[in-house]
Amino acid sequence: MESTLWLKIYRVLAIAIVALPIILNWLLEGSLLSSLLYVPIVSLAFGGLAIWLDRQLLKFAATLTRRRAKPVASAPKLSRLLNQNSKSNCCFY
Repeated sequence: MESTLWLKIYRVLAIAIVALPIILNWLLEGSLLSSLLYVPIVSLAFGGLAIWLDRQLLKFAATLTRRRAKPVASAPKLSRLLNQNSKSNCCFY
């Protein structure tokens, strides 16, 4: 549960960081060169970094859930129970 909360918080922050160059260019009224070249390149770089980091966080969350999971005891199988009853000759003659 807490790992999914951290992932959601991270994703919201990642969206803000990826959108930051676009918002700054709009607020500061950047030049044509920065609007067409620098802002898209920086946004793509931040987006790629966010995707890579998201993958790493998902792998880390998966290892945490695997460590916490406890194996469930398996119930005895019906065939094993029938074999035990037939060997003991309790009720079957």
